[in-house]
Amino acid sequence: MIGNGFIKCFIALLVTALVAAAAVGAEPRLLNATIKISETPGEPGAPTQTLIAVRNGAQCHLTVRIGPADAIKAEKTETRPISIVEFDTLWSVVVAEKVRGWLPEESLDEVADFGEKRIRVEWTTEASGTPQVHEVAWVRPVTNGQSLVKTRAAMSTLIRAHIRDVKLFAP
Repeated sequence: MIGNGFIKCFIALLVTALVAAAAVGAEPRLLNATIKISETPGEPGAPTQTLIAVRNGAQCHLTVRIGPADAIKAEKTETRPISIVEFDTLWSVVVAEKVRGWLPEESLDEVADFGEKRIRVEWTTEASGTPQVHEVAWVRPVTNGQSLVKTRAAMSTLIRAHIRDVKLFAP
């Protein structure tokens, strides 16, 4: 015979599990993801920069590509492994800042040397099993870029901890 206390405890655990499963913003388990931030300055001869964080199952890595400032120099690429915890921490910023659906609101100000900025986020969750992609580019300063500032700062911090011999654009 099952006691009354056991039933109450079981119901409480079941309710807690159901509430947690239905929680708004609950993320399905991430299988694969790529976060790519590219910057191409508008001034002639300035180097380009691409920051990439990748999770492929249990394997994660960071890559930084610095394009040549002129046609004579070669592109510099550095790649280092990172832990799943480090990638998932970065991913949590992407999710919290809603980068996967962010759209640039460009100011109407003309900036001759702004260049092009681009962010691409690809992800596959256990629930969907289908790769999803969100990519946007902009050629003027944006008025709603705070979420990207936080994402880029988190990525830059991680890169600086693992790839010390590459000088990143700000921040």
